[in-house]
Amino acid sequence: MTTHLPSTSQNGDEISAEQFNRIFHERSVIVLDCRSNGDSVKKANRLRLPALLQRRLMGGSMRLATVPDLKELNNPPDQCPEVLLIPGDTEQDEQLSTALARNLKSNDYRHFVLGESVNSLLSQFPSLRDMADENWNTTFQMNSMPGQGVGQQQVSGGPLLNLNQLRLEGEDQGGKQRAEFPVKLTSFLYLGNAETAKNRDILNKHSISHVINVTSNLPNTFEDDPNMRYLRISADDNASHNLFFPEAISFIEDARRNGSACLVHCLAGISRSVTICLAYLMKTEMCTLDSAYEWVQKRNASIAPNFHFMGQLTDYEKMLGLNSNRVGTYPSSAPRSPSCAIEAATASQVGGLLTPPPTSCSASPQSSNHSAKSFH
Repeated sequence: MTTHLPSTSQNGDEISAEQFNRIFHERSVIVLDCRSNGDSVKKANRLRLPALLQRRLMGGSMRLATVPDLKELNNPPDQCPEVLLIPGDTEQDEQLSTALARNLKSNDYRHFVLGESVNSLLSQFPSLRDMADENWNTTFQMNSMPGQGVGQQQVSGGPLLNLNQLRLEGEDQGGKQRAEFPVKLTSFLYLGNAETAKNRDILNKHSISHVINVTSNLPNTFEDDPNMRYLRISADDNASHNLFFPEAISFIEDARRNGSACLVHCLAGISRSVTICLAYLMKTEMCTLDSAYEWVQKRNASIAPNFHFMGQLTDYEKMLGLNSNRVGTYPSSAPRSPSCAIEAATASQVGGLLTPPPTSCSASPQSSNHSAKSFH
């Protein structure tokens, strides 16, 4: 007996393989596959999220429409393609599919969840199997394999959702306005933007002698001043660049040891520079990404590292051996200066994932005797 198609009033219901097949062929759809492995379904996008992003998704503070490949979800719900959700078959994958389903439901997107296994679906409807293995993009994974760069892709089958532009949207701040730059994170570490970096009065006021410029094109405004030291990390916010955490951490430590302060800035002060500051807090305080993120967000409600940078931070958290599953707490006072040796962090990365090519991370001529690699 033919199974009736679900109506929009049954939004979010489980559907059979037959219903899935009919909706797939008769309607405009987006297929989201939450499984880590297994045969791929045509048009299905596999999606993997680190724990922090998954919690934001579960809490409703991350919108699916910010993913470029899902931009059609920016339309009013009644004008959006219907979403066919393939749930995960492991505990971790099930958590992701549950978060996605709740997000879709809370935003009134028309969506349906496959109630049968993918094996059953493909055995009944072989035409839904994606046979073009050689043409598949790879699934974005947050865990790098040995020998791969941080956040690089691993083959897992199925098209890749373009997530590099995905930003974390800050949770409800209760009307709190964005903090005025520079944002003081510790007694010697400041977060800023392009305007901060070229304001001499601000730099003098906060005893800033070290500046990390996380852009490829903004000038080092006071580079000719022998009292100023610069470290440029060439990166664009819309590309997958390695941000070279050990070099940046060593540079910040040089400012601390010299009794001065360091400014970390990009163009807007919400993504690239924030990522560097998060890595510094994680390393020196040995705190989780969640804890560091909350600490910085309490001081600047507009922070929004892009997805690729979040991937680097997630990998860095694992490299540091931090437990991302425990409930993190941000410090009640400014994080203390580290007693750990920064050279250990840097030395451990020689030839590894976070070691930059010579032209990607460079100190200014005035700090040539104090480059990141000589701060050990």
